[in-house]
Amino acid sequence: MRKDIKDKLRTMADEKYRDFSKSLIPESKPLLGVRQPQLRAMAKEIVKAGDWESTFGDNEYFEEVMLEAMVAGYGCSRENNLEKAKLMLYSLVPQVDNWSVCDSLCVSYTICEKYPEEMYQYIKKYIYSDKEFEVRVGLILLLDHYVKINEHGVKVSRKRSVGLIDIGENGENSTGDFGRYTKEIFDSVNRPFAQGYYAQMAAAWLLAECFVTFPKVTYDFLKRDNNLDDFTYNKALQKICESRIPDEDVKNKMRNMKRIRVRALS
Repeated sequence: MRKDIKDKLRTMADEKYRDFSKSLIPESKPLLGVRQPQLRAMAKEIVKAGDWESTFGDNEYFEEVMLEAMVAGYGCSRENNLEKAKLMLYSLVPQVDNWSVCDSLCVSYTICEKYPEEMYQYIKKYIYSDKEFEVRVGLILLLDHYVKINEHGVKVSRKRSVGLIDIGENGENSTGDFGRYTKEIFDSVNRPFAQGYYAQMAAAWLLAECFVTFPKVTYDFLKRDNNLDDFTYNKALQKICESRIPDEDVKNKMRNMKRIRVRALS
């Protein structure tokens, strides 16, 4: 990253926050200890000033990679430049080696919502990669920008609550609402995740988000004989139960669906 920006990051370092962050992301590059809100504000300033691509370069610190990811996301969205967004993602994904940079990169990539189909076709190579953090990037992009697009192409909110009636377990037949990308999302997670823990957790989180947005179709997917590995499947149920949106009756249904024997992935 450009020297003036690197120097500014050093002045913003917080030793106590650095030590705390190390325990959460031990696999990352060396940390300075700059808080995310500060990085986001700095990224927006860089993009607003223009010539934001000139800030990129060799990155020594975790915060440099994080800042670069945010700048790329904000910059491509501000310029509404699809091809640049693809190129930037291509250059950034190999630098993603922890969940924090991954998730910040993905949430910043709002250009996916301007060009959902074009970006979906592009990120499929990450969704179906055999590399742990490439898979996580693909799945978290789905979570942030695709789960809530309904069948009419409109972005909707999570349900305010989910009861037995919403999952078709009240004695009434119901097909339930679904999203434009629901089938693609279910197809993308309907497999064992041998790439690693962070891919498994992304898939579980993705399914939990699907459940509180389109509960009936997600419940049906989880109930059927799917190909999810036991760890990912049980984590999805756990995340659903941790949410405040499903009521206790629904959570009891989820708990009773847990697979007892968890098979280790080789």
